[in-house]
Amino acid sequence: MKIACIGAVTLDEIMKAGDTYIRAGGTSFFSALALLALGDKVTVFSSYGSDWNAPETALNSLGINTVRLGDTTTKFTIAYNGERRRLYLREPSRRLYIDESSIKGFDGALIGPVAQEIDPHLIQLIKGLNIPIAVGIQGFIRAFAKNGLVKNLKADLSFLNGTFLISGSRREFSVALGGLNQIDAIQAKYKIVSRGKNGASLYYGPSRFFAKAEGISADPTGAGDILLASAFHYLMKNKSPDETLSLSTALATASTRQSGFQKLEEMKRALASLSVSQRRRGPSGRKTYQLFRLGS
Repeated sequence: MKIACIGAVTLDEIMKAGDTYIRAGGTSFFSALALLALGDKVTVFSSYGSDWNAPETALNSLGINTVRLGDTTTKFTIAYNGERRRLYLREPSRRLYIDESSIKGFDGALIGPVAQEIDPHLIQLIKGLNIPIAVGIQGFIRAFAKNGLVKNLKADLSFLNGTFLISGSRREFSVALGGLNQIDAIQAKYKIVSRGKNGASLYYGPSRFFAKAEGISADPTGAGDILLASAFHYLMKNKSPDETLSLSTALATASTRQSGFQKLEEMKRALASLSVSQRRRGPSGRKTYQLFRLGS
């Protein structure tokens, strides 16, 4: 499949266990790596400056196309204190503008803003092209304190009605909607809620599916983006919701073993070793647990 990933790529300053290092990031970046691992042809539409030239060159060498929509790079600081994680915006994104002709010919579009850089109108434009859309909600609901601390806000997400797939964390949906129990008000075909170490859930009509996360490791940055992208791939390939969620959760979990570009090879290794270890259906048949174990 040919997929467009639209959203700001980033340079993330990661502070953890007394060490500080810089990594490429952003929903479009991590989604592109996941889709590439799954065999898709990917084009990233983003804004970045000369400080992102090395990651751009690396993406191009892997076969991922890049289209520069602006000349500024979004920068975050991700500070870990044990299992606690705080996110700070150091340099904001500019709005990304993309014309209709640039999107024509793609089989799907993944919209992944990180800091309010995408106007919801873009989703309406792509809907008009009858191209399936997957959306990560995080960049649409974020606000920023004076020190750059990222906060989530309650938001009207009705512009997501009619999309193919939307995704966000349990906390993001809960804050944006005023409670996770309001998620059915969004009329997207599929909705994925990431739950960190507790795995993920997928909503499809009246049915809900659950998958466990086994073995989350050193760097969870980008795992939610990889969950979104891989679920988009599998659902577009007509995998069942339960198998889609299980495979995607396993792939996202595997990605936490490495950082940055190294996540790609980790995902490839995971894809070569995925195997079903257990499957169990609840009495109603509506809740499905399908656990995949990663080989060594």
